[in-house]
Amino acid sequence: MTKGEQLLDLVYIDDVVEGIIKAYEHIIKEDVAKHYKYALSSNKK
Repeated sequence: MTKGEQLLDLVYIDDVVEGIIKAYEHIIKEDVAKHYKYALSSNKK
């Protein structure tokens, strides 16, 4: 167990879905055989 020092980054489900759709659109649009890394964050600390 940890000392409770973890950070939570809570994100609305609507924002997660929108992010997945945008990532999908980017992958389809680029039509390139590259690996991309995507991340979703609330940008709050």
